[in-house]
Amino acid sequence: SIARVRCLPPKETGSPIRLLVVPAIERPAVHLQLDDFALAEDMVGRVSAHLDERRILGSSIEIATPYYQGVTIAALLTAKPRLSPAHEPQTSIVRDRAIALLYRYLNPLTGGPDGNGWPFDGDLNAASVFQVLETVEGVESVDEVLFFEYDLRNHQRIGVGREMIKLERHSLFLSANHHVVVR
Repeated sequence: SIARVRCLPPKETGSPIRLLVVPAIERPAVHLQLDDFALAEDMVGRVSAHLDERRILGSSIEIATPYYQGVTIAALLTAKPRLSPAHEPQTSIVRDRAIALLYRYLNPLTGGPDGNGWPFDGDLNAASVFQVLETVEGVESVDEVLFFEYDLRNHQRIGVGREMIKLERHSLFLSANHHVVVR
């Protein structure tokens, strides 16, 4: 029931060791929401009991979730030119493929360069998203990519578009509300 774990050292002497737990979730990436990543009480209890038997005497462990940084991407793509009527990439199909790929790529479970979940404290930059979007079938070129931080509770973009978002060491990206325009 656990997909990933990250152990953070104590912030200061005597503070607890923080164990960040990402639960295993069997839902398509496009449907994942912040509440899906809440830790069930029985899971926390089982992990605590397991660790209590193995921890160093005098140490304490705090089990928590990572901070999930919402991110939405706005991208402008150009579709490949029409070869024949039967081979014409429909812009809606290319857009849907690109959006699905973005949800998988910016995902705590299936994302990142290796597909094993977005790396903790792995920054997001435009160059990597350009490369990923260029692999979408039917895409001729990626013309523009902007990132927006996204409030996962209120479902709103935060701030202005950027070409890079940095993550803290206790954070992971979670995709939300991507917008792709294909011309």
